[in-house]
Amino acid sequence: IAVQGGTATIDVAPNFLELLPSPSEQQLAAGQLVMTLTDRGPGIGRVRFTVGGTAVPVPRGDGSAPQQPDQSVSRDDYLALVTPPLTG
Repeated sequence: IAVQGGTATIDVAPNFLELLPSPSEQQLAAGQLVMTLTDRGPGIGRVRFTVGGTAVPVPRGDGSAPQQPDQSVSRDDYLALVTPPLTG
């Protein structure tokens, strides 16, 4: 994992998403990594996944592909997967 300009880059295996059989599992895996890295404090706001140094898209929480030219995603892209804590 490298961090530059507020974006963490994770170089993953070429079959990273193929290891997860369903789109919902792919969303959860990508979301977990993004949430973990962006929760590490100030300095990381986006995460880019790469294979061999080339940016690759990962599914966002709503199933769509990233809209950024560099394929990066943010915590906001996965908020739909986070269940609010119960209160009461």
